[in-house]
Amino acid sequence: MQNQLIQLIPADLSLAEQVVDYYQRNRKFLEKFEPVRTEDFFRLPINEKCCKKKWRIAKKKQHFVFILNW
Repeated sequence: MQNQLIQLIPADLSLAEQVVDYYQRNRKFLEKFEPVRTEDFFRLPINEKCCKKKWRIAKKKQHFVFILNW
């Protein structure tokens, strides 16, 4: 889905690096809104694992996660 400003992209393994980058860059700001995260959360292997899990769940049509791209 998209409009002139943003695009919603289904989460998948190819986006794991970008997700890690986002969380690392915005870590301080997100502390106010996100649950407490371990150091591993900000590393690629954990996010790859999360993306794989989210993709498997989405294929079963049980839960969907989207990434905003602008």
